[in-house]
Amino acid sequence: MRLPLAATAWRAWNAVATTTAPRTAPARLAGLDALHAGHIEVDRLGRYLAVAALVCASLMIYAWSRIDLRQTSVDQADTNRAFESARDENARLRLELATLRDPARLQLVAADMQLDNSVRLVDLTPP
Repeated sequence: MRLPLAATAWRAWNAVATTTAPRTAPARLAGLDALHAGHIEVDRLGRYLAVAALVCASLMIYAWSRIDLRQTSVDQADTNRAFESARDENARLRLELATLRDPARLQLVAADMQLDNSVRLVDLTPP
């Protein structure tokens, strides 16, 4: 003995399953023989190609971005090395300038050149 709901569902299934008409091929495929029965339809082929093209484009963009990121990293390292070199050179030049401006050094240079230090200096800068 079956439940009434199960029996109703069984009858509905049998009614649909037995009366379903066989699928007809689209008009553009109507002339094909049984040899082509299990193959991919032509309209689906375009979808597969579109998906494949999308995947290929995505992979190419991903590869390009990784290569570009690597190149940017190399450029940044080169720039950091150049900056460190310029900073060291700047520090060396500041030290050399401070050494050249040292009053004790200037007195030694003046003595070596036998300059007269009794000359009166006039300051022309505005007050």
